Amino acid sequence: MRTSSLTLITFFLLLNFCFSSSLSAQNKVDENGLKQGKWTKYQNNKKVYEGWFENDIPVGTFRYYYPNGHLKIETTFSDQGRLNRTKLFFNDNKS
Repeated sequence: MRTSSLTLITFFLLLNFCFSSSLSAQNKVDENGLKQGKWTKYQNNKKVYEGWFENDIPVGTFRYYYPNGHLKIETTFSDQGRLNRTKLFFNDNKS
């Protein structure tokens, strides 16, 4: 019994550490003030967008959300952020 509860406590501590480490790796700027890595913006406790930056330039896919949490826009950046392909999603206001 003691071993199983110790194992369970260790598991939850490890899980908590992994979750907090992933959050602290977001929204970072380098010594020059340039955005680097994964960025997630919240407004009024609701996700506005999420995406990746390299040297303050958006790379890969960014996702923007309606206030109800549904996907609003999905933009994929290429060519150092100069080109993008964007999909717009209709918000049916359900849920």
